Amino acid sequence: MNGSAKSLILATVFSFGILAMTVEAQTPNQTKQDWSAYSTYTEIAGEVVKFEDPSITIKITKYQQAGGNAPRPIRPGQRPQVRPPQIKATTEEHSFTFHENALVRWYKLAPKIGADGRKVPHTPAEIQQAKLPQGAPGYAGNRSDLQSGQWVNLVLIRPRDIPLSKLSESDLQVKYAVILGYGGGNGDDHPAGDPATKEKKPPMDKK
Repeated sequence: MNGSAKSLILATVFSFGILAMTVEAQTPNQTKQDWSAYSTYTEIAGEVVKFEDPSITIKITKYQQAGGNAPRPIRPGQRPQVRPPQIKATTEEHSFTFHENALVRWYKLAPKIGADGRKVPHTPAEIQQAKLPQGAPGYAGNRSDLQSGQWVNLVLIRPRDIPLSKLSESDLQVKYAVILGYGGGNGDDHPAGDPATKEKKPPMDKK
């Protein structure tokens, strides 16, 4: 084998190695995953209590009517009075495991800060990149973005090979965790914001 052939082979191997490293370095946010073995089960919103990858615990607030509507005793000639319903709030904590290909997303795109410290518009290419992969909600985020006190919307999936009649909560996994912000916001509160200044509000009602 002459020197030219050896150089060509080495260049080809080197180029293939660079290509392999590039593909391997792609993050899940840039690669469309195969979810054919799973089916979307439900979405649930709540406040992050704790996140220790790959487990997340959220607190869900439920509101239900407690009493009221029963007519009060009346005197002759007096109109019946109905007591207004009393609303009772209860909280529950639920823990779920992230699927290995689960993605963290932001409901809104993080602001872009220019060299002068002011917000500047994103370019169309930047916006398109942040939306990848196709079909994922919101904009790209990282698991390190998840913090206690944030409100998130979890998209839960179930394995298709487990019948609904035998499905338990532990079988559910997180496909997407969409960060809404602090205080049940709509994604305006990115890590640059101060969570201590955010007013806490009830989570979005998801059915």
